[in-house]
Amino acid sequence: MDTNLWNKIRDFDLDQPLSEYGFSLRLARENYWTAEFTRKAVIEYKKFMYLAAISDAMVSPSKIVDTVWHQHLTFTQSYNEFCGILGRQVQHIPSNRGADDRQKFQQAKTRTNELYKTEFGDAPDDIWKYQGMYESLNLPKAKYKLRSFIILGMLGFAVLSVPAFFILRGFYIGINNPVFLFFFAGIVIVTFFWLEFSNRAALKRIVSQFDKSSFVFELRAKELIYLKTRNIEDAIHAVMNKMFVDKKILIDDTSIEMNPGSEASNLEEWTVLDTLDKLKKVRYSKVLTKLKTKPVFFNIRNTVDALQKYFNKSKAFADIFYTNFFVLAGVVMLGFIRLLTGLTRGRPIELIAILLIIVVGIVIFFLMHLSSQFSKQTIPDLYRKNILPVRKEQQNYEWDYFLMGDQVLAREFILVKGTSDIDTSSSSGGSDSSGSSDSGGSCGSSCGSSCGGCGGGD
Repeated sequence: MDTNLWNKIRDFDLDQPLSEYGFSLRLARENYWTAEFTRKAVIEYKKFMYLAAISDAMVSPSKIVDTVWHQHLTFTQSYNEFCGILGRQVQHIPSNRGADDRQKFQQAKTRTNELYKTEFGDAPDDIWKYQGMYESLNLPKAKYKLRSFIILGMLGFAVLSVPAFFILRGFYIGINNPVFLFFFAGIVIVTFFWLEFSNRAALKRIVSQFDKSSFVFELRAKELIYLKTRNIEDAIHAVMNKMFVDKKILIDDTSIEMNPGSEASNLEEWTVLDTLDKLKKVRYSKVLTKLKTKPVFFNIRNTVDALQKYFNKSKAFADIFYTNFFVLAGVVMLGFIRLLTGLTRGRPIELIAILLIIVVGIVIFFLMHLSSQFSKQTIPDLYRKNILPVRKEQQNYEWDYFLMGDQVLAREFILVKGTSDIDTSSSSGGSDSSGSSDSGGSCGSSCGSSCGGCGGGD
């Protein structure tokens, strides 16, 4: 290995000069990538470009590396400076998808894999094996959308209620109301407890089938905080509290300001300091409203929401949802037929009607809970019980906040956060927005889609 060349390539910062919407953030935003996956993809892109620099023949990137390459090409100034370090202008060669071209790129791919192993060892599967970040989850897409299934399920419920009425009517006539109400309530309670237990076990089984290199096992604290609470303000609180403890920001009873001379350790802190530098001393609620619109925080929500949507569209989750829907529909059917039986016989139905309305409401809430259980419960529990205990070196204020919430916040920060909670409860927050042009020579947007295959060479 040419250690000197590799060190120069590795140390080249694609995010310089810093901006609100720089290279890595734009790459993550446009591809719905997590922060850690984006970092790894950029590193693998640099490794690929090193291979292109030392190879006399064409080399071919993985789909994910190619996505990074496409993005970097749009940052013209940065790319030209990077090629200066490489010692050659590496050209992006798209495939024309012909038979000869396919063979050429297949040979280039084989050559790249061999060269990579020689220079860096085994290539990581999450970047080089899969076509996209989500493929490592091994989740085939469901045949039907949940919304379509629910509509069909409700129609099926209406149709099946007719034969169910005639089947159960004779049996129900022999049961008086108090007995049935206790019987029905008991079935409802047992069913919900059984489904909750089964769902937790089923969701854990799905997660156990994810590829061990999957991005899900490398989420950052801020992403998990939002994953668990679905409130981006909580992720911002974690950042702000750490900055206060590190004396990068100053706080009084209601206001917050930048500590002069403070330096940021990451893009989140840089965004906070840049915002405070413009706002000066200001109420925390105003800073919070401003920060929620910043790309670095908006992207946390963007990425995590995309993960939940992807999971909910999978066949694995659909099977769980279908089972819950059928079981709960059957329980509701028992109460509904009792209601119809009372109506046709002119008997009092007030109690069963009230109970049925309550049960239907709980069913709706339960299914909504199921739709977010993967993100709000399964993944957070996985980190609490399995991942974080063996990652002691990663413990910090943000991880502590994910695990324990407000009780780990500094007393002064809790006070100023409390004034923000009061302010935001009486007025709506700012609208979400994102995007600012980078100052590194970008053309303004990435290429819409990557080519079928690419090669690097002079």
